Amino acid sequence: DLAEQAKLFSEAAVLVGPNGSALANLVFANPACRVIEFFAPGWVVGYNWMLSELVGIDYTAIIGEGPRPPEGTLPCEVKQDIRLDVTKLKAVLDLLPAFTA
Repeated sequence: DLAEQAKLFSEAAVLVGPNGSALANLVFANPACRVIEFFAPGWVVGYNWMLSELVGIDYTAIIGEGPRPPEGTLPCEVKQDIRLDVTKLKAVLDLLPAFTA
């Protein structure tokens, strides 16, 4: 339920996940939280980055492996699989400063 989701997001030090509507719960996140969102290469959109900026949360995006749409075109592969190089995710996690509440 929404109250439980809000509580989980408010207590998280780091939120990691694929692009999707579940990250709309960022509105409940602690401003000291860090967000790492990953995308399919054909579906990179800035909604959760904008939301993170509005609430003052540190945000990082990782784009999965595979072909990207031509520059200047809109994202169109909403159902594309996400193939994420785990070493990229680990590198981003290793760069995060210590969490302070």
